[in-house]
Amino acid sequence: MLDTPAGPTEFQVVSDAIPIQPRIPMTKRICHPPQGRARFSTGIGASPRASIGTSLRASFRNGLSNALRAGLRAAALIALLAPLAPTPAHPQATTAQLDGLRFRNIGPAVMSGRIVDLAVAEADPIKFYVASSTGGVFKTGDNGITLTAVFENEGTHSVGAIALHQRDTSIVWVGTGERANRQSSSWGDGVYKSTDGGATWTNMGLRDSKHIGRIALHPDDTELVYVAAMGHLWGPNEERGLYRSRDGGTTWQPILQVDEHTGAVDVALDPSNPNIVYAATYQRERRAWGFHGGGPGSALYRSMDGGDSWERLAGPGVTRGLPEGVLGRIGISIYRNDPRIVYVSVEQGYRYNASTAYTERRAGIYRSEDRGESWELMSDWNPRPMYASQILVDPSDDQRVYMMNSYSFSDDGGRTFTSPPQSLHGDDRMVWVNPDDSRHVMKADDGGLGISYDRGLNWLYISDLPVSQYYRVSVDMARPYNVYGGLQDNGTRKTVSHGVACERRSIVNSM
Repeated sequence: MLDTPAGPTEFQVVSDAIPIQPRIPMTKRICHPPQGRARFSTGIGASPRASIGTSLRASFRNGLSNALRAGLRAAALIALLAPLAPTPAHPQATTAQLDGLRFRNIGPAVMSGRIVDLAVAEADPIKFYVASSTGGVFKTGDNGITLTAVFENEGTHSVGAIALHQRDTSIVWVGTGERANRQSSSWGDGVYKSTDGGATWTNMGLRDSKHIGRIALHPDDTELVYVAAMGHLWGPNEERGLYRSRDGGTTWQPILQVDEHTGAVDVALDPSNPNIVYAATYQRERRAWGFHGGGPGSALYRSMDGGDSWERLAGPGVTRGLPEGVLGRIGISIYRNDPRIVYVSVEQGYRYNASTAYTERRAGIYRSEDRGESWELMSDWNPRPMYASQILVDPSDDQRVYMMNSYSFSDDGGRTFTSPPQSLHGDDRMVWVNPDDSRHVMKADDGGLGISYDRGLNWLYISDLPVSQYYRVSVDMARPYNVYGGLQDNGTRKTVSHGVACERRSIVNSM
């Protein structure tokens, strides 16, 4: 699972609709142990007659040995001739019989999977959507007490981004194909739109983009949408870059494209003037032996006219305070209360180590107070940027900055960061902060969704969404048989096939 570093170059950015029921108290179940194995013996029991002589016993053993040899020769002859003999017909299962079977969830009930994005109704934040990298989308109206699958019958199960229109919350957009760059990353088939709160979906195109980094919606015009399309992970393709639709997704216009190796990974609109658009392009490509996570195509751009024209703010030859030279992944966050303040996280460094962190960091967190005209380096903090490199400034506090992939926060504008101890999963994907109450924070990670009311120090944890990512599943020969599986960064699990839990960490999902 570790990415293989490339050669020691001067610069290297190379790494590697079933409702979910409310959680109920566990009840005791009687576990049926596997049936005992039958005991077989090829030996001869002791004779009750102690007077049998040694010679008789030896003769008996010699006779048995000769019989065994003869039996083996006969078995070998039968095995050679068996293919020549007619094979009796075996009854085959019919389609009608198979149609009578139904799938049921056998767990694990308390181990979720990779949550990659959230879309929250800001006017009523107990209502939100949860997007999973390989498990579709779930919707809640009661702060996660119950969650219902709303994106499970579409053309793909993999999601990279989700966006909810705050003026009309019946409009939801889903960008498919996760935005991580691992060997196991799943791809999608474009963008989907719902106009009825997730009840139904329509594929709106960009099918060959494969991976969507971000979706940005115009705050007033429900027909105007921007999509950052990352493109194929394992090779070049044309349908990548930043796309804009003025008619709700009926037609798309590519407004920022670099080349067939470079896509767009992030896009953000100035909340006070949505004609000001920031976008990050990202050159990356995976191979079986490693990952090229950067190149001359990676850069930060700004448009002052809604995307009709662009100015490059970073990259080779540009000096505004952002790093020159070859860059990797870039994340963008605009301070809502004063949009002149913009933060970006920029990937640049020397040589990945085994955990895809740089042995030498050469970029990090940058802050602008003039909408990107000039930038100040705040720190080199940017943990494992090929995964996320996602930054968020608190909408009500320009000094409070959150960073992924390792959950951390700063209270001095990004100069120093704290990585607090937490009982949640350690691989973090994104953070959402309530614009009306900075204490209310939600964090998506590889084990579920955390909800905090003290600015991310203590958490309620939703870890029972059925979106676990299995690398392999197997069974044994017990009766009833046991099911084993290895999960993405979440250990190995075991449960009994009929659904009754016999292992300490296995809990019944359904019967």
